[in-house]
Amino acid sequence: MTDQAVSSLGVQILADGQVYGEIFDVSVPKLSIDKKEYKNQNAAGGISGQVAGWAKLDDLKFKINYTGSVSQRALMTDAYARTKRLWTIVMPETFVASDGSSDGFTFTGFISEVGPKADGESVIEQEISVAVDGKMTPVTVRAAGLTGAFFTVVDDDVHTLTPVPAAAAAVYDYTCTAFHSGTAGLNTTTVVITPTAAVGTIYVNGTVVASAAPSGAISIGQNIGDQTMISIVVTAPSKLPKIYWIRVVTGSAAYA
Repeated sequence: MTDQAVSSLGVQILADGQVYGEIFDVSVPKLSIDKKEYKNQNAAGGISGQVAGWAKLDDLKFKINYTGSVSQRALMTDAYARTKRLWTIVMPETFVASDGSSDGFTFTGFISEVGPKADGESVIEQEISVAVDGKMTPVTVRAAGLTGAFFTVVDDDVHTLTPVPAAAAAVYDYTCTAFHSGTAGLNTTTVVITPTAAVGTIYVNGTVVASAAPSGAISIGQNIGDQTMISIVVTAPSKLPKIYWIRVVTGSAAYA
C-alpha cells in the first residue's frame, strides 16, 4: 500500500496574492448534493428512488492569531465592501500524492463572517468565514517559485541580513536577525526584500514586486525578540503558489 496519512500541518490560505500567517482550525468547504425523492406506482418492489439536485459548498472557515496587521484588518474592509477574490487553499509542501502531484483548491468567494474574539482567557483570535461562489477547483501542479538568487533582505542602513538556513529552492521558512541597541539611530526599523523568479508573479506581503526589484520598506518590531513575519508568494496561472516565510527577529546587537 503506497497511500499513507499526511499531516495537515502547513496548510496555507491566500486571497489573490495575500497569504495569511498564523492560521489554525481550517475547515475546507464541504461539497453536498441535494437529494430529491421520486415515487411512482410502477417502481420495482414499491421502493422510492432519489435523484441528485443542487450542489452546494459550505463556507471556508479558519482562525488567525490576531495581531492587528494590515492584512488582517483588510479582511473586515473586504467584508464591508462585499469584495470577491480568488481564494486558494494550499496543502503542505510535504503533501505529495502517490502519482507525484501536489494538492490544493481554488474558488471565487467573499467574506461572509469576520471578527476578533477576545474572551479574556486566551490569545486574541480572528474568526473568518468565506462564502464560495460557484465551483471549487482542484489544483495539482505547483508554480516554479523563486530561482537564481532567490531573495535578499536589506535593512534601512543597507546592511544585508543573512537568512538561516541559506536561501534554496526547496526551503520555505527562514529566519534572519535585525540589529538593535539602546542608542537611537542604531536600530533596524525597516527591511526591504528583493525576490527573484524566472516566471510567475511575485507578491511580497501581498504587494506585487518585479523580479530582482526591491519591495517597499517593511516595518519590523522594535523590541528585542520581536518577530515580524514577511511572506513571499510566487503565483502562476492554474498552478498552486509557492509560499515562503521570512521571520525577521529583532536581535540584541547594534550595527557593527
